[in-house]
Amino acid sequence: MKPANDARVRLTRLIDEASIEIDALETTASVVLRDRAALDNAAPGEAVLALIAVRLHRYYTALEALLERVARLFDESVPEGPTSHRDLLQQMAADLPPLRPALLDRDLARRLHSLLSFRHFFRHAYDVALDVGELRRHADSLCDLHPLLEAALNRFLAFARATRDALPAG
Repeated sequence: MKPANDARVRLTRLIDEASIEIDALETTASVVLRDRAALDNAAPGEAVLALIAVRLHRYYTALEALLERVARLFDESVPEGPTSHRDLLQQMAADLPPLRPALLDRDLARRLHSLLSFRHFFRHAYDVALDVGELRRHADSLCDLHPLLEAALNRFLAFARATRDALPAG
């Protein structure tokens, strides 16, 4: 396979996979928004808290997988080590001409760090009760951030499509 054609194939795959992930993020954000009202009940049950926590975890994990795909294809590197998750957000907020524009603006990356921190807590806090206030804060944050993130991802997809379409046909 010719290098330009190989790049077209890899970009097409990324665009297709990213489109699916964006739809999945939208679905998860909609469900979190719907279930968010349950956190205002006097005493939401443990099952409700766990379900919302799982959905917040799922949202961030899907987003991070998408960011890693972009890093792997465009930057040819994905951060490693103990700060890799935080480093990935910073990497995606970097403008790297001529490779790619920033996928996230710095403020969005900073705000996503809060969801990253929650995901880390949720993955590693085995015997800790979920706090309603914290879940409410993270659910509200996700609902506020999702439209901004979706717009950023769609802008990046437009860039990826334009890059693919500018490559010589194989």
